[in-house]
Amino acid sequence: MYLYDNNYISELVKRDKNPNVVAFFNYVQANQLKGYLSIITIGEIEFGIEKLNNRNDFLQAQRLRNWYNNNLPLIAERSLVFDEQCAKVWGNLMAKNPHNPIDKQLCATAIVFDLVLVTRNVKHIEDTGVKYINPFEFQPLS
Repeated sequence: MYLYDNNYISELVKRDKNPNVVAFFNYVQANQLKGYLSIITIGEIEFGIEKLNNRNDFLQAQRLRNWYNNNLPLIAERSLVFDEQCAKVWGNLMAKNPHNPIDKQLCATAIVFDLVLVTRNVKHIEDTGVKYINPFEFQPLS
């Protein structure tokens, strides 16, 4: 089971998608594997859409909102809260390395729920002990 970072979800929206990300997406779908979103990732998605609105790029903002509203339920089973247990793990991770707090929140959530974090931000998380996969480097088994 997977926890999806925003950089994976956002890649699926692009016109010229990374082929490895597409291969990973197809692998997950073909094997009926479960994926989840963190409330943190939903916040990141909303932040990106609102940034577009603030730049008066209303057409792109609406296109993204429509895509997310129509596709996120198909990609992710449900969203996971960042609860007290996650906060405690996050605090421990931040005490060891106080950089990239949002990535560490995702790590904490993945650790608590025993999920594999799907992210491109490997350098931000490799010292946390979280299980992860970089979908941008995914190579399906032949």
